[in-house]
Amino acid sequence: MRGRLKDFCNLKSLTILALSGNLINGDIPLCLGSMQSLKVLALSGNQLQGSIPPSVINNLTNLRTIMLGDNDFQGVLSFSMFANLSELLTIESSGNHKLEIETETTRTWVPSFQLEFLGLRGCPLNKRSGGNIPSFIFNQSRIDILDLSGTSLRGNIPSSLLYNSSLGMLLLAGNLLDANINLLFPSIKALDMSRNAFHGGIPESISKISLMLRGNAFTGNIPQFLSNHTGLFVLDIGNNQFYGNIPSGLYELPLIGAVLLDENGLEGQIPIQFCQIQSLQFIDLSSNHLSGEIPSCINNVTTWKDDQPSMFPSAVIQYKDISLNWPIIDFTTKERKNTYISQPLYLMTGINLASNQLMGSIPSEIGNLKMLHSLNLSNNLITGPLPVSIGNMENLESLDLSRNHLTGTIPPEMVQLNSLAIFNVSFNNLSGRIPNEKQFKTFDQNSYLGNPGLCGQPLERNCSSDFPTPANREEEEGGDEDESGILNNQMIFYSFIAISFTLGFWVVIGPLLFCKRWRWAYFGFLDRLIDCCL
Repeated sequence: MRGRLKDFCNLKSLTILALSGNLINGDIPLCLGSMQSLKVLALSGNQLQGSIPPSVINNLTNLRTIMLGDNDFQGVLSFSMFANLSELLTIESSGNHKLEIETETTRTWVPSFQLEFLGLRGCPLNKRSGGNIPSFIFNQSRIDILDLSGTSLRGNIPSSLLYNSSLGMLLLAGNLLDANINLLFPSIKALDMSRNAFHGGIPESISKISLMLRGNAFTGNIPQFLSNHTGLFVLDIGNNQFYGNIPSGLYELPLIGAVLLDENGLEGQIPIQFCQIQSLQFIDLSSNHLSGEIPSCINNVTTWKDDQPSMFPSAVIQYKDISLNWPIIDFTTKERKNTYISQPLYLMTGINLASNQLMGSIPSEIGNLKMLHSLNLSNNLITGPLPVSIGNMENLESLDLSRNHLTGTIPPEMVQLNSLAIFNVSFNNLSGRIPNEKQFKTFDQNSYLGNPGLCGQPLERNCSSDFPTPANREEEEGGDEDESGILNNQMIFYSFIAISFTLGFWVVIGPLLFCKRWRWAYFGFLDRLIDCCL
C-alpha cells in the first residue's frame, strides 16, 4: 500500500495504527501527535525517512508499542523523548543504519516505563557518549528480549545486566564489548555474543542456553560440561582460541543441529562418534589442526542421507507483533559466508572440513549423503581417486576438493549432479578428459588449475593430441598402417633407383674396362671434344 501518514491524522479515536510492510514514504507528520488514543504504532518495513519528531512521541502518552524498524530514518533519536510514556512495553527501531540513538543525554531523565522488548539492532548507539550500554536498561526489571547487536557498543558488560532475572534473550553480536564472562546467567535461554572481545573460559553457568560466542578470545579446552545440556541445538564457538581435542560430550547431544568449531586450534582426529548425531545439519571444523581420515561412518547421519524434518525448534520467535529470527547460522558455502535463518535454515545442510591435515581417501560412503547441499574438503592431504558414488549426491550445490593430492580421473557419473553450482578440484594430480555435459559446461578453467594431466574444455589442453582417448588411439593405429604402406612404397622406389644405377654403370663402364678398342675410341672422342671447346 502506498500513501501518506498524514491521511490518518483525523482518526482521533484510533488505538491501533499498524501499517508495517508497505510502501509508505516521506516524513512522519507532526499531526500524528494528535492521535492521543494510539496504543500501537507499527510503521516498520516502509520507506519512511527524515528524523523522528520528539513532539509527536511526547504526546502519545497511551502508547504501548512503537515499531519503526527497517526504514530510512536519519538524524539523532534521543531516548528521553520516551521518558513520560509510562505504558510503553516495546520499542523497536532495528535496521535504521543512519539513525543515531542517544540514551545518555546531558539532561538527566528517568524512564517511567518498564520495557519487555527493546530492539535497536544495527543503529549506532551512544556514539556521542562513549558507546556504552544504555544505563536505563539496568533498571528495567521486566525486560525479556534485548537486541543491541551491531550497534558499535564498546567497553565492559555490567554484571547487573547479566544478573537480570527476567532477561530471556540477549543479543550483543557485532560489537566491541569485553568481559570475562565467568558469571551467572539465571534465566537466559538464547545468547548471541558473537564477534566481540570476550575472553577467559566459557562458564558452566551458561551451559543451559544456545551458545553463540563466535569471534571472541575464549581460550582453553572446550568444556566437557556442554554434554549436560541435552536441549542444546546450536553450538557456535568458532573463531576463538580453543585447543585440544574435540570433547566426547558433544556426541551425546540428541538435538544438536549445528556444531561450528572452525578457526580454533583443535587437534586430534575427527571422532567417529559424530556419526551418532542423527539431527546434525551443519558441521564446520575448518581451519584447525585436525588429522587422520574422514570417518567412513559419515553416512549414518540421517539428516544428510534422508529427507528428515529439521530438529531446530523454531526459526522465528514471535513476540507479540514482532517476529525475531532465531537461530542465525553463519556457514561458508559457494565460496562465501552465508547467513541462514527462517525457512532456508530448515532446508540447508553442509560439511566443512577445509584447511586441516586430513589424510587418506574420500570414503565411498559419502555418496549416500543425498540430502547434503555443501561439501568442502579443500586444503588437506587427501589422496586417492574421486569416488564414483559422488554422482549420487543429487542435492549437492557446492563441492570444493581443491589443494589436495587426489589422483585418477573425474568420474563421468558426476555429470548427474544437476544442482551443482560451484565445483573446484584445482591443484591436485587428476588426469584424463574433463566432463563437458550439463552443469559441467558452466565451470571455467579455475575449477581445474594445477592438474597437468587434465585435458579438454574449458582448458586449452587438447585431449586428442596430448592425451589420446581409445578412439584416438585406434585412429593412430590405423594411421601407423597407412604410414607403413608409404614407407614400403618408398623402399621399392629407392631400390629401383639403386638397381637402375648399378645396371647403367656396368652397361657403360664395363665394356671400357674389358675392351681395348672401345677404350681407344672413347678417349679419342674426349680429346676431339676438348680440342673443339678450346
